[in-house]
Amino acid sequence: MQLPVTTIEEVCSRQLCTGCGVCASVEPERFQMGDALEYGRRPFLVEQPAKESGLGLQCCPGASLEHTFDPSDPELEQELVSGWGPVYDVWEGFATDDAIRLAGSSGGAATALALYCIEQGGMSGVLHTGARQDAVHLNESVYSTSRKELLDRTGSRYAPASPCDGLHFIEQAAGPSVFRRGGGEASRRGEAGASWESRGNPRLFLCGNSFDAGYFGAIETGGSGGSAEY
Repeated sequence: MQLPVTTIEEVCSRQLCTGCGVCASVEPERFQMGDALEYGRRPFLVEQPAKESGLGLQCCPGASLEHTFDPSDPELEQELVSGWGPVYDVWEGFATDDAIRLAGSSGGAATALALYCIEQGGMSGVLHTGARQDAVHLNESVYSTSRKELLDRTGSRYAPASPCDGLHFIEQAAGPSVFRRGGGEASRRGEAGASWESRGNPRLFLCGNSFDAGYFGAIETGGSGGSAEY
């Protein structure tokens, strides 16, 4: 019987870490993300680290992760429940904007939806993954606020990524933001958002997608819409 983990270090040593980066975001005075050749992205101690507060562990999907839903819900796609969990709809599409469709992966749908959220939905920006400027084969978390920035950083990124280490961009933003990443890498982002809300800063707008074909969950633009094509 495995004992529960009690520290982020234990999460890593027991190979439970997903590399999401949320611990580095909520405890930056102790952890920073780096590349571990044999594992991918992992948290490392900063120089002169502070004592672990427990907030990183509280948000860590490697320490605890549960997903509860009613499998008998008639709205679910029942043939997908056993393999994928609660799926209500599966959509397929692509960007109608030629530049986005050419630059993006799998038709650029996720980039198009993210741009729509900025230009029509009143979002301040998009937290996502882009190529590192000093090593394009590696990734870094970036915050895009314009069409140009999104286009410059679009496309599939198959190298390890830790998108949650950029959650401070959302906390510092002037308004709601789009968070674009796969569910597995961001599966405990709600706890991180709750920690901000307790500080009077609820700025997390969740958009999960596993790849650029783009399933965006619960889009609530709050804007008036428009006639622009995306």
